[in-house]
Amino acid sequence: MTLLGPIRLSRPYYHCRPCRAGHNPRDAALGLGTDRLTRGATEVVALAGAMGSFAEAKAKTPPKLCGLHLGESTVERTTERVGAEVGRRQAAGETFGPAKPWKWSKDAEGKTVGSVSADLTGVGMQGANGASADGRMAAVGMVRNPGEPGQVRYVCGLTEGLSVLGDPLRRQADQVGLDRADRIVAISDGGSGLEDWLRVHFPLAEAVILDFWHAAQHLSDWAKALHPDAAEATRVTAD
Repeated sequence: MTLLGPIRLSRPYYHCRPCRAGHNPRDAALGLGTDRLTRGATEVVALAGAMGSFAEAKAKTPPKLCGLHLGESTVERTTERVGAEVGRRQAAGETFGPAKPWKWSKDAEGKTVGSVSADLTGVGMQGANGASADGRMAAVGMVRNPGEPGQVRYVCGLTEGLSVLGDPLRRQADQVGLDRADRIVAISDGGSGLEDWLRVHFPLAEAVILDFWHAAQHLSDWAKALHPDAAEATRVTAD
């Protein structure tokens, strides 16, 4: 199955009599998995499966992008297979993306500056047959060039939190030359343990500051408590 539709491929098949197993050597060379998707099709399907639900990926994204129609179970298997492979390679110390230092943007004082941040966010879960299930916490780390929207790298984990993301994020930062920036600013939402984690893995950071969204949220809550009248609270927050 390719991005342009199904094609028929003839290739040698070998069968081992002692172990009674067969294989197609050419599949490995072509990057074909058990679902018989080409590399391009696998990339689109895995990306769609990671960005939303498997059902949504099956019904919307691949069909609209390239007319690729697959079963929901195929989307699920492909996404999980790619995710497991990425996790294996990351655990082995592999870093994705080209190693190329960024041209760091400058702050108001003319100093080049890079930023790094970490966060924990809740992820809703669903049990078997649509039953309710406890949510889980996903950990996310980010390296970013503040003045260049497209220059950002992420690492994330769902099973062990931030404890396993320090080295992968550090490797991503090294690939883009974060330590070459005149200033490194770490951004946190104030969650317990985040500041310590950032200081351990990025000791050159000049400061750990609270992100704007959480600061604004606390200010909004304060304004509502101080001024119960909605109009007055809005004016105070705006000021």
